[in-house]
Amino acid sequence: MTMYNRYTIINGKPRWIIVDENGNIINESPTKEELKSLEVEPHKIKRKGQSWTKKRIIEVIIQSYEETGRVPTEDDFKHNPNLPSDYTVYKYFGYLGNAIKEAGLLEKRYNPTHSCDRCRKNFNEVERLGKTPVREYDDKGNWTRKWDCPACWEKYSSNSKTNIMKSIGDRRTGNLDPNSPSAKGDKGEELLCRWKRYTNLNKKHDNYTIRRDCLDEDIGLYYQAKIASYDHTYKRWPHDFRNLQNSIWLGFRFKSLFLFCISEDGKRIERIYEIPEEEVIKGSGISIVKYRTSGLLYKNGWYEQYMFKDEEELKKVNEIWQRIINEN
Repeated sequence: MTMYNRYTIINGKPRWIIVDENGNIINESPTKEELKSLEVEPHKIKRKGQSWTKKRIIEVIIQSYEETGRVPTEDDFKHNPNLPSDYTVYKYFGYLGNAIKEAGLLEKRYNPTHSCDRCRKNFNEVERLGKTPVREYDDKGNWTRKWDCPACWEKYSSNSKTNIMKSIGDRRTGNLDPNSPSAKGDKGEELLCRWKRYTNLNKKHDNYTIRRDCLDEDIGLYYQAKIASYDHTYKRWPHDFRNLQNSIWLGFRFKSLFLFCISEDGKRIERIYEIPEEEVIKGSGISIVKYRTSGLLYKNGWYEQYMFKDEEELKKVNEIWQRIINEN
């Protein structure tokens, strides 16, 4: 039996696996030595000598759906000799989704009803909100053949419970690694609320998936808080905006984002920035550099207009920060 290496998605995570010549999975968790001893699976497989046209490709996609009860995936086009190769589909349609759409099967990609197998919510609404359906896995990591909306996936999927539901439970109980991103993020929210006397919405509603972190109840405006420790290797504080941009696209608006830049040992707030929402929309993130060169100054220097320069305020924030880290 001939075996190959294949780079694919297993339980929602990309990894190298071992397959046989028919594409069947032999080993989902091979060692480096096992991988080195095998060749990478050939991208192209021998087809049956058909001459493909756009019309013929659409006919075969419809036929495959009628025979199997599901819309063929990219993996099917790569490994099923009865289908055109994925390269052929891209050649004629530019994108697999275009071929599925022209075949009239766009709303049957996930299941015949194009809806969540748990709550029956139509996936058109889910995708309109910037989300995508997710495969549900059992306790052994096997796909249950169900497609869930993101909310039901968090509730029912074993894969989700391992990564999300447990994390949420740990946040509620305070049972987090103090150096983990979630723990730092929670401390950043608490710091902002104590400093500005805002309401911590996660605590108030016992909801740690809520997008609106903090609320100024006096004027009814929402704020986001992010915190990052100093990266000694690159001499920077990196901040990612993408989750916040998703929130904006879903309709969860906020007035501004507070960035707390902490020292490498996590014991001191070295800088604070308040960046308006309209600036967050413009980029995927920023790296605030501690020691600037002329080049870095040109790239990142304009963020300095949003930095708090009041030393008394910074001192006040650090006093609050010390109380927070000493509580944990």
